[in-house]
Amino acid sequence: ASLALAAGASSVMLGALLAGCDESPGPVVTVQGRRMKVHRGMGSAAARKVRFALDRYSVPSKGLDEGVEAYVPANGGVEQTITTFCDGLRAAFGYGGAKSIRDLWNVASFGLVSPHGSVELGAHSPSVPPSAVVG
Repeated sequence: ASLALAAGASSVMLGALLAGCDESPGPVVTVQGRRMKVHRGMGSAAARKVRFALDRYSVPSKGLDEGVEAYVPANGGVEQTITTFCDGLRAAFGYGGAKSIRDLWNVASFGLVSPHGSVELGAHSPSVPPSAVVG
């Protein structure tokens, strides 16, 4: 989120982050010894299949998936999740001396990262697709 904001965004999407919260619908399941919840992006194939109202995601002729379906870590309550998220943003802003999103736009700088550096930095996406779970 901090990179998106630094690059000029004024808001970010938190679907996968909030999907793991206790307040989000869906059961907690154990996957490879970890507590997980299913996250279905609204543009994912699975979400479009169960939705009957026609909207920009569920037009029957549309064959392009715009979201993902994956297990995300069950991370407790939304209050603690948002607090932790905001703490991370504050830290990122602090690295550049920014006190607001507008400040961040003015002080942010970017550099190129090699493929090895990208692996070391830990670029990631949801790690366990539901299809990998047996039972």
